[in-house]
Amino acid sequence: MIFSIDPALLIDISAPLSEKTSAWPGDTPFSRTVREEEGFRTSRIVMSSHSGSHMDAPAHLLEHTTTVDMVPVQRLLLPAVLVEATENGAVDPGRLAGLDLEGRALLIRSVVSSGTPGRRNGHLSAETAQMAVNRGAYLAGTDAMSIDGNGSVEAHRILLGASVIILENLRLEEIRFGEYVLLCFPLRIENSDGSPVRAFLHPY
Repeated sequence: MIFSIDPALLIDISAPLSEKTSAWPGDTPFSRTVREEEGFRTSRIVMSSHSGSHMDAPAHLLEHTTTVDMVPVQRLLLPAVLVEATENGAVDPGRLAGLDLEGRALLIRSVVSSGTPGRRNGHLSAETAQMAVNRGAYLAGTDAMSIDGNGSVEAHRILLGASVIILENLRLEEIRFGEYVLLCFPLRIENSDGSPVRAFLHPY
């Protein structure tokens, strides 16, 4: 598939990384120590492989061996469709029924209420995760901290077990629903289970 990319139309959907970045409970928070010496500045950065907007490679599952540096480029530059979750955070299975997901990315935007503006919980149930796999999706992404809801890990197991890449903690609140081209750039960390990403959408 051939894409024509106009840099002026790219939309950055990556969350900034800073000490304000939320970390998954028990995971390593982001920190940066700056050193200034002899006219130069360098930074020591400590963070998790799942900090900020990030990719879960299949190797995030212990039984899988495909690491970030092994993910094919076809999974990083691909057509995408953005859908909205329901108010409880789940994606309605009927919403996927009419979608062409073959070789595409499925992106989920949360419904954010005025009472909880910072809470994003757009996720896939086990049923909808399996539907995405069955329909040939290459990638599933969300603006929430996890593609799973309510403490579950089933969507992770289903998607990663089928080599479907996961993106989490994207910035999608101002993006209109519809079709796009997704460009996703993880760090090429050897043997890593995940990586922070710089991700962009481009009109399809």
